[in-house]
Amino acid sequence: MKWFPLALLLCGCAEVAPVPEAPKVAEDAGVIRALPYGEGPMRVMDIYNPPGAKEAPLVVFVHGGAWQGGSRNEYAGICAELQKKGIVAATIDYRLSPSVIHPAHAEDAASAIAWLKDQSRKFHVDPDKIFVVGHSAGGHILATIATDPKLSAKASVAGFVGLEGIYDIPNLAKRWPTYPHWFLNRAFGSDPSKWAAASPTRLKVVSKTPWLLVHSKGDELVDVPQTDDFASHLKAAGVPVILFHPEGKSHDSVVTSLAHPGDDVAGAILALVIGK
Repeated sequence: MKWFPLALLLCGCAEVAPVPEAPKVAEDAGVIRALPYGEGPMRVMDIYNPPGAKEAPLVVFVHGGAWQGGSRNEYAGICAELQKKGIVAATIDYRLSPSVIHPAHAEDAASAIAWLKDQSRKFHVDPDKIFVVGHSAGGHILATIATDPKLSAKASVAGFVGLEGIYDIPNLAKRWPTYPHWFLNRAFGSDPSKWAAASPTRLKVVSKTPWLLVHSKGDELVDVPQTDDFASHLKAAGVPVILFHPEGKSHDSVVTSLAHPGDDVAGAILALVIGK
């Protein structure tokens, strides 16, 4: 399944083309598709359950796409690889802008995580070993959960992973002046004075859960200081942080390469999950 590039969203197009559903798989492949975790067509997830799994770790993927596009299908490859390693994986969809605005995206993700924790026995998951991975806008969604008391309590996890994340909306708009018109106004409203309140780098960190923060040096769509500044903010709050700047990757390829053999970012995620 080809990843839906964030760059497409940054062309000024008002409409976002839907991402095709992943092809159906055999019943015995251990994949449950489009499983609802709430009301509406967007609150669904795919779950990859390894054969014979028992009290396994769970990794949940939250896609990017400028809060107005993207799909859970982007992570089918890495989810299948984790499944082979005996790790349960889930990839979720959530409501998109402009139908909703912040913090609705994070509320949906928190609901999905909470639902999975409630259903952990059914899916052979260790409820104390749930890890979440968010790319780009998905990183912002996870950071919103970590800085919101209600969402943090609802969706407690063992580890956060941010890939090429966005954590400071005013600074993003300052660095990329065309972004407000293209997507920030749709996701956060058109009043820039309110954007600081939606920026995790400027908010109190509620969750002390460790973070793995990844930002490629070659990211052409989100500047590296977004992640570096958030890492400093987390460390100042006493949160354990691993900061990783991989070489030779773009904003998109950090995701598309996750399922490749020997991928360094996938290896860092796996090390966090299995505790190495």
